[in-house]
Amino acid sequence: MEGMKIGSIVFECKDFDRMAAFWQQALHYVPREPATTGWVVLKGPEGKGPNISINQTSEERSGKNRLHFDLYTDRQKEEVERLLSIGAARSAVGSQRLSQVSFSVSNGKALANTATS
Repeated sequence: MEGMKIGSIVFECKDFDRMAAFWQQALHYVPREPATTGWVVLKGPEGKGPNISINQTSEERSGKNRLHFDLYTDRQKEEVERLLSIGAARSAVGSQRLSQVSFSVSNGKALANTATS
């Protein structure tokens, strides 16, 4: 491997089970190895893309999220409905562009936008 690449994007959250389940369902990611107490690394089923690591913390989030995912799809309406059905909530925070929809996960612990590709 030459240079450097992103190995994992790490989320800290209070509700570990909910956050881990959401991102597994949302992105069809699978645990790289079985979760340990409050820690899991999720990977793409074909090994592509960065891993998503989820770390449980006892602290409540304070302040604004400084990280979000931009998720791309050709089926925005269907994917937004699917994400809402597995625990996302529409968010007033985020992009106001017509091609994007913002939502939050696990009581505002993670923010993502969906956009048409």
